[in-house]
Amino acid sequence: MQTQLLGFLNAANAWVWGWPLLVLLVGTGVYLTVRLRGLQLRMLRHALYLALIQRREPGHQPGDISHFQALMTALAATVGCSFGFMLPVSTPPNALVYATGRVTMREMILNGALLDLLGVWLVAAWVTAVG
Repeated sequence: MQTQLLGFLNAANAWVWGWPLLVLLVGTGVYLTVRLRGLQLRMLRHALYLALIQRREPGHQPGDISHFQALMTALAATVGCSFGFMLPVSTPPNALVYATGRVTMREMILNGALLDLLGVWLVAAWVTAVG
């Protein structure tokens, strides 16, 4: 039963992560570019201007944040949410490694906690330096 399931999953993996996915991604990008008349290209200059040059909107109030600060906050939250390295079930690779029995729970928690602390420090340093 397990070999049949493994064979099916390997076949599905080869099919999904092969040419079909590439064609789907590129096709979707081309379709949206045509359908939106090149919005990402037409508005690129304005988007970069808002993010990098114009730091505040005209008539901003105290406590408002700029476009760039909002981007950096969202990026820090997104990256910070992915720092669940210390639990065996936090990510599929962690679950697979833990299931092999080669890594003990203690090793996973210690190494994961160190990676979490390093990640928090790097995100805080990046946001402080850039944003």
